[in-house]
Amino acid sequence: TCCALRCTASAAFALSDAGEVHLWAPGALSWERLPLLVDVEVIACGEAHSLALTRDGDVFAWGRGADGQLGRPPQEEATAAPHRVEALQGQGVVDLACGAAHSAFVTAGGALLTDGLHRRGEQHVGVDLLPRVFLARFDGASWSTVGNFDLGKDP
Repeated sequence: TCCALRCTASAAFALSDAGEVHLWAPGALSWERLPLLVDVEVIACGEAHSLALTRDGDVFAWGRGADGQLGRPPQEEATAAPHRVEALQGQGVVDLACGAAHSAFVTAGGALLTDGLHRRGEQHVGVDLLPRVFLARFDGASWSTVGNFDLGKDP
């Protein structure tokens, strides 16, 4: 049975009680199971990207990653198959969420990690003139930048 339903601008994802993720995309005649995702606890969707958190604490991402919202440097080509977000291995992620072009992850220790587009201060580490992709951490009192990828173009 379905226990969660999330949507991007062009697709719907259903999470079953068994931890399976199913996709309904334009032109589909039925729900399609995403085979790489097992034991999923949480799914989240942005405008054109999606995230899944497994019971083991692994984070998977797929979709459009041009703004770095997939947990790795930006890439123009969308990723259809979910990939493990290596940068979050061992971070103890317990929850996640998506914005239009950024993602957020909460750890068991209460830290908030973000990645993706940083044009309008989405990641709370200040606004600058060049779009950048940050991995930022909030420790409950202040924000710090863990890393960034310069997109090298004017907004």
